[in-house]
This record gives sequence, C-alpha cells and structure tokens, in this order.
Amino acid sequence: MHRFFARWEGAQGAIAHIDAQEAAHLGKVLRLAPGDTVQLLDGRGNRCLAQLTQADKTGAQARILEMLPGNETRVQVTLYQGMPKSDKMEWIVQKCTELGAYAVRGVYFKRSDVRPDTDKQDKKIQRLERIALEAAKQCGRGAPARVLAPVAFSGCDFSGHSAVLVPWEEGGMPFAQAVRSADLSNAALVIGPEGGIDKTEIDALLGAGAVPVTLGPRILRTETAAVSALAALMCLAGEWEA
Repeated sequence: MHRFFARWEGAQGAIAHIDAQEAAHLGKVLRLAPGDTVQLLDGRGNRCLAQLTQADKTGAQARILEMLPGNETRVQVTLYQGMPKSDKMEWIVQKCTELGAYAVRGVYFKRSDVRPDTDKQDKKIQRLERIALEAAKQCGRGAPARVLAPVAFSGCDFSGHSAVLVPWEEGGMPFAQAVRSADLSNAALVIGPEGGIDKTEIDALLGAGAVPVTLGPRILRTETAAVSALAALMCLAGEWEA
C-alpha cells in the first residue's frame, strides 16, 4: 500500500491534508484518485488508513478510516556517527531510520577524514532530512529519525542520556551483555570515524560514563558498525519480536 505524510486532527472520520509535493507524486506518478485507500503518517509516530477524497495539483485530502497501531520503538537511541567520507552518511541515515533510530548526529572526531563545511551544512542537513523522511515512508514508520546538526566531538554532551555505548576496536564489554544491562530509554550509540576513536576521546567518553563494547573479533567499517550495532541493539531489546 502507498504511504504518504499528512496532517490531521482527530481519529476515524477526520480529514487529513496531504501537501502539494506529496499530492503531485500521488496523482502524477502513482495515478491514485479519489476512492483509493492509502496509509498516512503524521511524522509524530501516528499512522492511519484513509480514503482519498480529493487529489489535484494544489494538494490532496483523505478521510481517516482506521487508526493503526504505533510502530515506534520502545527504546530511544541516538546515533553519534563519526563523519564518514563521500555519501556514506546518507546511507547511514537511511538505514538507521528504517531500524528505528530516534536521532542521528554527525560527529567530527580527531581522526575524521572530513572537515566541517559550514557553507554547505544547511543544505546537507536538509538533504539528510529528506532521506530520513523517504526512508520512514518506505518502511511505514510514523516518524523519521531526527537529523541533528553535526558537531565536533568536544561539543558533544552525553549527560542527558540514560546509557552511552561505544563500540571500540581495542575491546570492551561484550555487546549483548552491555545492551541487556543498560537503560535504553534514552541511549546513545557512539560510532567512530574511518580512522577510529582517539585514546583521548575514549578517556573523555569514559569520564562521561560511557561503556566501551566489542562487536566481535573483526574490524568493521564505520558505516557497517553503525547499522550492525543498531540492528543488534534493537534485536536484543526485543524490538524485532512480533
């Protein structure tokens, strides 16, 4: 079933409003028309089935038929991702949105191979937000992962997190053990860049209460580590159960 983001107030019988950009895709590309049934997402975690009542170039409307169960994760995980080269961040945001990440923030570590580009930062954030939105639509998630502005490692504040887990190639607690003993209500998952996390940064993380963990005997690429660790965390937290 086709999915679209929309705005609505109320429940069954209420009218949902689909903006012009979504409506253009709905009508011109998918050839949907009044009477067709679609799934709507409001970006705040709510989902519903609705029947189109209007679809033209100015926008579209639909009447809510049924509210659907929420499918946001019970745990809340923010990914602090060492800024990778090329377009890897786009792939990371896409996949981590599908896996249920609450938010994603790029981090410039000492060993990051890329440097901040303040002139293009706003455009890059907007692009990542669009990627998160499309990923949420694709997987039927009621809300996309939040894309937070990238910061230098020194600007990271982990004090508000219930747990901070840091996969580190030099070893740590077994990942499964760390996840099962952690409070994941507002957790942080910290992934280093291609060059790894510097020892001084590990020391700073330990000082902030972080738990270094191991993802096994093989060294994973930064983008592989991000997606693998988040997927494993969600599975261990029971998010993959029916």
